[in-house]
Amino acid sequence: MKIFNWDALPNCEEYFSRGCGLSVGLFDGVHLGHQMIFQKLLDYREKNPEIPVGVLTFRNLPQKNGEKITTFEKKMEFFEKISLDFIIPIDNFEKIGIMKGADFFSELKKKCNLAFLVVGEDFRCGKNRDFGMTEIADFAQKNNFLCEFLPEFTLDGLPCRSSVIRDLLKKNHVALANKMLGKFREEQKWH
Repeated sequence: MKIFNWDALPNCEEYFSRGCGLSVGLFDGVHLGHQMIFQKLLDYREKNPEIPVGVLTFRNLPQKNGEKITTFEKKMEFFEKISLDFIIPIDNFEKIGIMKGADFFSELKKKCNLAFLVVGEDFRCGKNRDFGMTEIADFAQKNNFLCEFLPEFTLDGLPCRSSVIRDLLKKNHVALANKMLGKFREEQKWH
């Protein structure tokens, strides 16, 4: 698995010469909803073996999100275990968070040569979260790459989200939190 620095991506043109499959997110806890996204990336690679797949993620969470469910190191181990080809870790969430969504995606397209993007339907990015499913789909069509938006995954009537898992853990509902984490649960500290 290759690890690329966001600022050094212009030097990776050869690696991304045929494009890439990508997802973008915090991926805190790497829950079942995230795992569905990663499976879509791996399925894309199976059909397009010459195109690497990976994620752009963040070392640190925005302060408003609260405590991390898992460490960055454990998250990286999981990405390697499922055989992603590359990771683009961003050290500072705010560095990307102040960009307009259109500017962020323009940078992604330029730096990574996007061929395929998969995110959840509720994904939003950019300053004031100005770029969501409609804007991304329009950008993808204009910039000639495929995108797929996965519906929210629910379990036992609850949305499978990192914020929900944090709340479950605060209330000591460890079994349901672990269930939402699926195959990632053995990596967690609360077992």
